[in-house]
Amino acid sequence: MKEESNLEQAVKLAEFFKINENDLLVSWLSDKSVYEVADEDVALKASQVAEEKVIQ
Repeated sequence: MKEESNLEQAVKLAEFFKINENDLLVSWLSDKSVYEVADEDVALKASQVAEEKVIQ
């Protein structure tokens, strides 16, 4: 049996709780990013560079 990805679980949670899927995904992805880089000295700069990459 294949395990569901966190993304698929988030979508199902949004459906279950009848909340906006995009709002939940934005919150989940932003938390995921923060937890990944929070302890790094260059976290803010890395986040800014990532934002530029997403915008391009």
